Amino acid sequence: MVTLKNTDIDIVPVDEELVLEASEIKVSTGIPYVDSVAAGLAQIKSGALVTSDSDFEHLEGHYDLKLKWIDC
Repeated sequence: MVTLKNTDIDIVPVDEELVLEASEIKVSTGIPYVDSVAAGLAQIKSGALVTSDSDFEHLEGHYDLKLKWIDC
């Protein structure tokens, strides 16, 4: 954790707003909960979710979420 604090990476606490957003995404799409947390954070922060994880295909057309697909 100390190494991360010395970088430009933002460490975001999982607060009630994020838990509720992630839970809504989990229930409505069925994606794994950890993925729904990532999607919820992108949704709350109006950011893009950068991924190669096919689970996120279930989110296309849902919410106002920007997905950026990468090849691995």
